[in-house]
Amino acid sequence: MRKYKVTKEERDVIKKYQNYSIPFTFKAGKFLGYMQYFEYIDFEICYILLKGKAISEKNYDFIFHNMPDEQEIEKQLDDYAKEFYNCYLEIKRIVKKYYMLN
Repeated sequence: MRKYKVTKEERDVIKKYQNYSIPFTFKAGKFLGYMQYFEYIDFEICYILLKGKAISEKNYDFIFHNMPDEQEIEKQLDDYAKEFYNCYLEIKRIVKKYYMLN
């Protein structure tokens, strides 16, 4: 398994995501179950990315097959939640980029 080093811009995005508080929208109501998903991204995926470790197929599948339609979610978010969600989408893009290195 190859190691890699995220760029400064990618590192900034990852750190920004880690510093966000998960919006209330994802802690209650229709999107209640997504809080654990976003915590997993924070504690597991961000750690893997920052350490330059290989992204397993299990992690990749979890990220790309467990979230519902992005357009459906974006319609129902307030400004803070949209900002958080867009940062999450950047994390997803970074994962996709480095998963291909395995």
